[in-house]
Amino acid sequence: MQDEPEDPDKAPGLDEQPFPAAVSEFKMVHVANGRAMIEDDTGLWIVQRGSVLPDSSRVSSIEQRGGKWVIVTSTDKVIELSR
Repeated sequence: MQDEPEDPDKAPGLDEQPFPAAVSEFKMVHVANGRAMIEDDTGLWIVQRGSVLPDSSRVSSIEQRGGKWVIVTSTDKVIELSR
Protein backbone atom coordinates (compact mmCIF):
# COMPACT_ATOMS: atom_id res chain seq x y z
CA MET A 1 0.00 0.00 0.00
CA GLN A 2 1.42 3.35 -1.01
CA ASP A 3 1.16 6.50 1.05
CA GLU A 4 -0.92 9.02 -0.77
CA PRO A 5 0.02 12.69 -0.49
CA GLU A 6 -2.39 14.76 1.56
CA ASP A 7 -4.84 16.87 -0.36
CA PRO A 8 -4.29 20.48 0.80
CA ASP A 9 -7.95 21.23 0.03
CA LYS A 10 -9.00 18.68 2.69
CA ALA A 11 -6.70 20.00 5.44
CA PRO A 12 -8.47 21.41 8.52
CA GLY A 13 -8.89 25.18 8.58
CA LEU A 14 -7.30 27.40 11.21
CA ASP A 15 -10.50 27.36 13.26
CA GLU A 16 -10.38 23.54 13.42
CA GLN A 17 -6.74 23.08 14.45
CA PRO A 18 -6.08 22.17 18.07
CA PHE A 19 -3.81 24.42 20.07
CA PRO A 20 -2.08 23.56 23.33
CA ALA A 21 -3.94 24.77 26.38
CA ALA A 22 -2.54 27.76 28.19
CA VAL A 23 -0.34 26.71 31.10
CA SER A 24 -2.17 27.40 34.31
CA GLU A 25 -0.17 29.52 36.74
CA PHE A 26 -0.35 28.62 40.41
CA LYS A 27 1.41 29.39 43.67
CA MET A 28 2.01 27.54 46.93
CA VAL A 29 0.33 29.28 49.86
CA HIS A 30 0.72 26.85 52.79
CA VAL A 31 2.59 23.68 53.85
CA ALA A 32 1.64 21.25 56.65
CA ASN A 33 1.96 17.53 57.37
CA GLY A 34 3.64 16.62 54.07
CA ARG A 35 1.01 18.39 52.00
CA ALA A 36 0.90 21.77 50.33
CA MET A 37 -1.95 24.14 49.52
CA ILE A 38 -1.73 25.70 46.08
CA GLU A 39 -3.86 28.42 44.55
CA ASP A 40 -4.71 29.07 40.93
CA ASP A 41 -7.39 31.13 39.21
CA THR A 42 -9.99 28.43 39.93
CA GLY A 43 -9.43 28.05 43.66
CA LEU A 44 -7.37 26.41 46.39
CA TRP A 45 -6.11 22.83 46.19
CA ILE A 46 -4.34 20.45 48.57
CA VAL A 47 -1.55 18.45 46.91
CA GLN A 48 0.96 15.85 48.00
CA ARG A 49 3.68 13.77 46.38
CA GLY A 50 2.28 12.32 43.13
CA SER A 51 -0.57 14.84 42.80
CA VAL A 52 -1.23 16.30 39.36
CA LEU A 53 -0.67 20.07 39.25
CA PRO A 54 -2.53 22.66 37.14
CA ASP A 55 0.31 22.66 34.56
CA SER A 56 -0.12 18.84 34.14
CA SER A 57 3.17 18.05 35.89
CA ARG A 58 3.21 16.05 39.13
CA VAL A 59 4.51 16.82 42.62
CA SER A 60 7.88 15.07 42.95
CA SER A 61 8.52 16.36 46.46
CA ILE A 62 7.60 18.95 49.05
CA GLU A 63 10.77 19.89 50.90
CA GLN A 64 12.78 22.61 52.57
CA ARG A 65 15.61 24.20 50.60
CA GLY A 66 17.66 26.90 52.23
CA GLY A 67 15.09 27.22 55.01
CA LYS A 68 12.21 27.76 52.53
CA TRP A 69 9.46 25.31 51.65
CA VAL A 70 9.27 24.36 47.96
CA ILE A 71 7.35 22.05 45.68
CA VAL A 72 9.57 20.26 43.15
CA THR A 73 7.63 19.13 40.08
CA SER A 74 8.18 16.22 37.70
CA THR A 75 9.47 18.80 35.19
CA ASP A 76 12.06 19.99 37.77
CA LYS A 77 10.24 23.29 38.29
CA VAL A 78 10.66 24.63 41.84
CA ILE A 79 7.74 26.57 43.32
CA GLU A 80 8.53 28.48 46.53
CA LEU A 81 6.06 29.17 49.30
CA SER A 82 4.44 32.56 48.63
CA ARG A 83 4.47 35.15 51.39
